[in-house]
Amino acid sequence: MSRLVSRRVLSIARRVRSELLLRSSTERDLAGACGLASMRIAEALEDVAVFRVGFFMRHCVLFGRRGRYPHAHAWCRVGGAIVDVTATQFGRYPAIHVVAASATDRYVECADGKQAIDEVMREWRLDRVPEYRRLRRRLTAC
Repeated sequence: MSRLVSRRVLSIARRVRSELLLRSSTERDLAGACGLASMRIAEALEDVAVFRVGFFMRHCVLFGRRGRYPHAHAWCRVGGAIVDVTATQFGRYPAIHVVAASATDRYVECADGKQAIDEVMREWRLDRVPEYRRLRRRLTAC
């Protein structure tokens, strides 16, 4: 893992995950917190371009059929690595999931940077949440 990203990136990822887990309203597996977590990592790195949105291809049963199905998701891509502090919502993944982007087909990227933030704010209706609006302003100013 340390070869894919710097110690600074790992430290930021750990801090963001820990801070989110301290909230009483946050699920233990951080389900539903991917947008916030990834935006906060991008903010700490002072680089809006690392923010990504798309789908996580999860193995599950849907309508009685087992397969890989898309789940809306947000993460960061730092260099050639995916950094995902909320992958735990999809099963047995480490708290700080770092994987080479070229080594996985589970992440399907649809947008990055400012376009990804606009997508998350609009499609996930996060524009109604003050914390997200503040983050969006700070990130789009980067």
